[in-house]
Amino acid sequence: MLADLAIHHICGLDELHEAPLSSADRIVSILNPNDPPPVDLSSISAPILTLRFDDVIAAADGAAPTVLQIQALLAFDAAARTADRLLVHCTAGISRSSAALAVLLAARHPDLDDEIYAAIRQIRPQAWPNSLVVSLGDELLGRHGAFVAALHRHYDFQLRHPELGPMFRM
Repeated sequence: MLADLAIHHICGLDELHEAPLSSADRIVSILNPNDPPPVDLSSISAPILTLRFDDVIAAADGAAPTVLQIQALLAFDAAARTADRLLVHCTAGISRSSAALAVLLAARHPDLDDEIYAAIRQIRPQAWPNSLVVSLGDELLGRHGAFVAALHRHYDFQLRHPELGPMFRM
């Protein structure tokens, strides 16, 4: 099952020109509230969802992700087949995009938790999913904290990584 999850792509804005946009079945673009669109995606035939929120982890901070935005994310992918390829990007391709992909994979694979984060590490080794996005997804998917608990195990794993741990402790 883990191999099935590793067909997706996460990237930052500076990598978007190299991303496999033409092979994606669905694209999620997460931008800061006032950022212009990163590239012209009009030639892409895949459905595109654009969400705008800051990379914050408390609802009171700035333009935090909302329940309505995570509902829109889930609705965007609701008709997808399990094997449909997702491409998700945000500014750096580390936090918001990895959290959005995690939530989408959790909806597609309700029996998996830790395996989803392991697959995301294969796709994007520096992934540090936004905990507010994951928490909202956990709630909407009725995971009762299991997906958030798996996120914390992912964080522990990342902190033990010799190259990444110091970056995340800053």
